[in-house]
Amino acid sequence: MMTEIHTAVPLDRSSRQHDLEQPLLPSSTPQGQDEEEKIHSCWFTSFIASWTFINGFWLGFLIQTISLGSTAVLAINWGKPATWTSKQDEFYYAVFFLLSQSWWLLFPIICFAIDGGLAANGKSLFERCFYPNASVAPREVFLGGVRFHVGIVFGCFFVWSLIDLYFGASVTVFITLFFSFMACLGLCYGMVLIYERYIVEQEREQSATSSK
Repeated sequence: MMTEIHTAVPLDRSSRQHDLEQPLLPSSTPQGQDEEEKIHSCWFTSFIASWTFINGFWLGFLIQTISLGSTAVLAINWGKPATWTSKQDEFYYAVFFLLSQSWWLLFPIICFAIDGGLAANGKSLFERCFYPNASVAPREVFLGGVRFHVGIVFGCFFVWSLIDLYFGASVTVFITLFFSFMACLGLCYGMVLIYERYIVEQEREQSATSSK
């Protein structure tokens, strides 16, 4: 036999059932999803950062290897000044000469990398190549271009270091190479500083415009 409980506040059966069905702890699904999205975003950003650097490294390594290798072939086979014995010989000389000048390709490639964050609409050629299916902030796209540039610098100087080691270059050569390497990295760092200042000025202009 159940005893009847008298309270000052009337208890409705439906409200009691609803209270019993409520979870004791708030659901953490939305927060968990946010954390998962943040982790995925960080992982994706790190992956793209490594990917752009590696692409730049191998590109610089390949172009510099072709350029220096072709220069060595020209020096060994034709000397200076170059002399040809046949039309075929002249053709091969022209091919290797063009390949020896391939390092000039690095300049438009570097401009292509710098273009990554300077496009006003953020849809630059660099972004379409490395960020085809992702919505990325313009700053991250620009930094991706800088990493690509740094990779090219590392690749080029890595080839130069191997050649200097192979031919037993003096310490003076390595010191000159090191300072040239640091100057290129300083240029990359300066690009980031200039772009950061550009962003700050842009934000100030936007805030001033919105406050009017």
